[in-house]
Amino acid sequence: MFAGNIGFAQDIPSILKAAKILKFEKDIHFIFIGSGSMRAWLSENIKKNGLSDSVHLFGSFPLEDMPYFYDQSDALLVSLGNKSIWSITVPGKVQSYLTSGKPILSMMDGEGSKLIKEANAGLITSSGDYIGLSKNIKKIKSFKQRERCKMGENGKIFYNKNFTKNILMEKLISLLSLEIKK
Repeated sequence: MFAGNIGFAQDIPSILKAAKILKFEKDIHFIFIGSGSMRAWLSENIKKNGLSDSVHLFGSFPLEDMPYFYDQSDALLVSLGNKSIWSITVPGKVQSYLTSGKPILSMMDGEGSKLIKEANAGLITSSGDYIGLSKNIKKIKSFKQRERCKMGENGKIFYNKNFTKNILMEKLISLLSLEIKK
């Protein structure tokens, strides 16, 4: 499942190329929840490429509904295009994905993928590497349920050690204290 902005930065064409490679794989579905500047393009190209049986657009839902959708997924997808500015970006959805208890599929360069790798919370490939993404989707599908659960649990543990409100406040106070001492 891909949740969030369906826009240029997210390299939607590469995700669709991976879907085309996996078109005839049984039980592999791409679920998109969200909206954005590429949504109409995606909808049109799903039809144009005969992907209506495996790629689904569900529209937008309130943030509080997202845990339900995450729970229904086998893995969560995050992607960014290949621009240097995006390689220093960690998309906000990465944090919510970490709390979901689901493995994360990453198709992006830089900090976001490093974080997922450090957390051992999923499988990563480079920006635009739709072939690598398709291989990682098949790989995660082949994992036993306990292996997918372990990746999801790793994500939760990593989030709790690094991103809870209290931890972030402690880091901020520490940084401000250092600046005051200068």
